[in-house]
Amino acid sequence: MTLQEYKKKRTEEMSVLSFTMRQQVVPDYKIQNALIGLYDDSVMRKIRQLCYDFRVEYYRLDSSIKKAKTEFEIDEICKNNKFDKIK
Repeated sequence: MTLQEYKKKRTEEMSVLSFTMRQQVVPDYKIQNALIGLYDDSVMRKIRQLCYDFRVEYYRLDSSIKKAKTEFEIDEICKNNKFDKIK
């Protein structure tokens, strides 16, 4: 596997992890309920912020992985993701 292939693989893994972790914090049904206006503004802001935080962390990882020069560096970037800190 080339370094570019490895970067792609690990980026895809981080995408799946982001959605999986987000689902644990904000299940899809809550997002759907928010979209149809079932929650008050404070709940809507919280859901929006949580989704935003997961997105920002994914793109931070994506950018770092693209700059990485070795598989070890990529693994360290992925290992040190902050998805579990988003609550």
